[in-house]
Amino acid sequence: MKRGVTLVEVLVVILIFSILFGIIFTFLLQSDRSFSLGRNKLEEQQEARKILSGMGRLLRKSSPDWVINSTHYPLSISENSTRIDFYVPFFNNTSNEIENLKKITFKLNPENQTQLLKKEGTEPAVVVAQDIESIYFDNLENQVMVNITIRKETGFIFNNYTVTLRNINTILEDTEVIEPEGGEF
Repeated sequence: MKRGVTLVEVLVVILIFSILFGIIFTFLLQSDRSFSLGRNKLEEQQEARKILSGMGRLLRKSSPDWVINSTHYPLSISENSTRIDFYVPFFNNTSNEIENLKKITFKLNPENQTQLLKKEGTEPAVVVAQDIESIYFDNLENQVMVNITIRKETGFIFNNYTVTLRNINTILEDTEVIEPEGGEF
């Protein structure tokens, strides 16, 4: 009796191990893709929440229409609903009265439509978000609704984020308004 293995037996064992390794490799690869997709979705959610949190904090301080010495400074949304302009009060630290209003603008960057820009008064515009697929503003009565889609891989959509404006029917006198020159931004 000869003891040994035939070539056919060796090939069958190699084939079985190749199939097992292929299945294990496919499982590990699919697990890695799922993990990456979940991580990207989480990053997109965090990015959207960060944007909306900062924007919401400013919008809450705003008014649908500030009136200073019979001049109106309303909240406005562009025709295509991708730009919002509003005024936020800044208070005097000692008297706790409104010292000035500062114009705030959020809009998509005209040179790079995936960036969201923010401009405060006469300060330079800053990029507050990357990877924006779309943004939409709507002015409801004393509220602003924001829909934003962040696009990295998963396309996270944050729908119907609504902010209530708190300074309604406020009339001011002799308050400085800080805003860019007409057409600057």
